[in-house]
Amino acid sequence: MTPDPLGPNVIDIHGAPMLLTTSGGGGAVHLTAAAAAPAAGREAVPHRYFHDGGVDRGDVAAGSDRAVLTAPRWATATLCGRPWAVMVGGDGTAISRYGEIAYAPTCRRCLARIAAG
Repeated sequence: MTPDPLGPNVIDIHGAPMLLTTSGGGGAVHLTAAAAAPAAGREAVPHRYFHDGGVDRGDVAAGSDRAVLTAPRWATATLCGRPWAVMVGGDGTAISRYGEIAYAPTCRRCLARIAAG
């Protein structure tokens, strides 16, 4: 049996999908909501992460669903208002050279926004 392709690292918050993201360099793990209009959004993992020799040479897992990860579905800023660099890796693999893997947000501002309702 072939395993399902790896998609975005998403958790459900109050019934809405939230992408776990980083602004880069091993800082806090942020929450990013889906874009209001999917065509106006951005991808969870930029195309350059799928190419050897790319800027970050992220070595995205061979089993990743590239079409889903590169679909322009996500807001351009995190819940706390910061621009973000890339989705944080989850069950499949780390995405960037920093090797971050996360299963929950750590940004206090993002957490405060969801706690406020």
